[in-house]
Amino acid sequence: MQYRFALLSFLNHKTVKFQDMHTKPLYKIVLSAVLLLSISPVFAQRIGYSANSMEYDKRIGPNVQRLIGNVVFREKSANMYCDSAYFYEKNEDIDAFGRVRIVPHKGHTSLSGKMLHYSADSRQAIISGGVTLVDDNTTLVTDMIIYNMITGIADYNTQGIITSDKNKLVSQQGSYNKDLKQFYFKHKVVVTNPQYVIHTDTMNYNTESKVVDFLGPTTIVSNDKDSIYCERGWYNTATDISSFQRKAWLKGSGKIIKGDTLYYEKRSSLGKVFGNAQMRDTTQNIILRGNFASYDRIRQKALITKKALMIQVDKKDSLYLHADTIYSGIFTEKNETLARVDTFKYVKAYHRVKFFRTDLQGKCDSLYYSFKDSTLQFINDPVLWNNGTQLKAEHVTIFTKNQKMERMEMTNAGFIISQEDSIRFNQIKGRDMTGYFNKDNELYKMLVKGNGQTIYFAKDQGSLVGVQKAESSDIILFFKQRKLDRLTYLSQVNGAFHPPFELSGFDLQLKDFIWLDHLRPRSWRDVFIWK
Repeated sequence: MQYRFALLSFLNHKTVKFQDMHTKPLYKIVLSAVLLLSISPVFAQRIGYSANSMEYDKRIGPNVQRLIGNVVFREKSANMYCDSAYFYEKNEDIDAFGRVRIVPHKGHTSLSGKMLHYSADSRQAIISGGVTLVDDNTTLVTDMIIYNMITGIADYNTQGIITSDKNKLVSQQGSYNKDLKQFYFKHKVVVTNPQYVIHTDTMNYNTESKVVDFLGPTTIVSNDKDSIYCERGWYNTATDISSFQRKAWLKGSGKIIKGDTLYYEKRSSLGKVFGNAQMRDTTQNIILRGNFASYDRIRQKALITKKALMIQVDKKDSLYLHADTIYSGIFTEKNETLARVDTFKYVKAYHRVKFFRTDLQGKCDSLYYSFKDSTLQFINDPVLWNNGTQLKAEHVTIFTKNQKMERMEMTNAGFIISQEDSIRFNQIKGRDMTGYFNKDNELYKMLVKGNGQTIYFAKDQGSLVGVQKAESSDIILFFKQRKLDRLTYLSQVNGAFHPPFELSGFDLQLKDFIWLDHLRPRSWRDVFIWK
């Protein structure tokens, strides 16, 4: 007992120094002797350490050792290095100073700073003062990091700057999981790359897969001024493939693309839109809608399907067109006169085409529109309605200018029907027909060339006076107030003028007569109804 009291008295009144304590044998021998001779419980050591020198001074605190020079602490999952430290033996906490580093046993991660506080119970280290976290090619610089030895997660709540390859990222808050190789960023996140700048609220970045996850409102602006917005999405920085969701849109080069999901491969310039797809050409005032779309940004090609709808926007009267598939693109043409190659846009609509405009409606199997000469071609069994007139032929082409119809060409088996009343129809047939429109997009004149046939109900002051049934090679028709007004036969006429009620039934119909008014769309929504 006298030996124990003498030893404790010596430790309590003197500053004790142990030099070159890399294995600390003398210190441990003395400490063990004290513990064995006292009634204090024995504890299991969790932290090993070494240093050039160690000293004890009761003025620092009870059970506190000061380690100096090349200090190393060995924890279960990491080593901690510093120039000097206080080691609190009772709870094994650490305060470290000068050239502080934490190096986990697994992986290639390291943290460095100027000061460190380590809690052995929570196994949590707080490192501060010009903190740098390095993992492979990624470096984070911030003022303070809280590192959990158990989870391998490093958190920071002051502005952090991350550099990785050509990317620079700034955020106000974040964390890093060394096991998952995953960064999490929050608040005023800005990513700068030679090709784009990203502004977002919340973002993840995996240093191994090189994939960025956007978890909040995000805007991406590229060097060529293209911009993307989304509220959820991801971008693979290694492959340049991205996907954006929630209110997602893309703007650039006179195009605006929207959809539930935007998928884009930058290197091939190929993109896809899934759900509520919308592609707008602001230069041509054309909108394409559907539930699936694909596009080629470099070749300026786009395809839209699944309830596809094209809208040619006009302040007074927009055109709505539906088909199974709508395709837009460009074609090139060599201009010999000017020694150059010109490009022109076009739109194709395939299968079950139906369209609506206030002054023109129609249906056909396929449609082609060229921006070069502003022509609309209706292919395979087209039927058109202009006000009170039905027009039908094997092939119909409408020429427009400034979104106004100028003329129409009906090729092969042209047939025009104008309803006079509930049972009477004015009818004109011919091989080829050319119609002309006035400034109000109303058909006012039609020229019939070849094999002309007519059934015309003549009236005088609104009263029916007879039926003209005749044939003539060439005929001119004149329309007034949206109805057939008069006929002029340009060549020999064969026919007769009949009293009002002399003819009935099929005698009042030309061959191949068919009235298709029940198929006529009455509003733009009717273009989706196919009977």
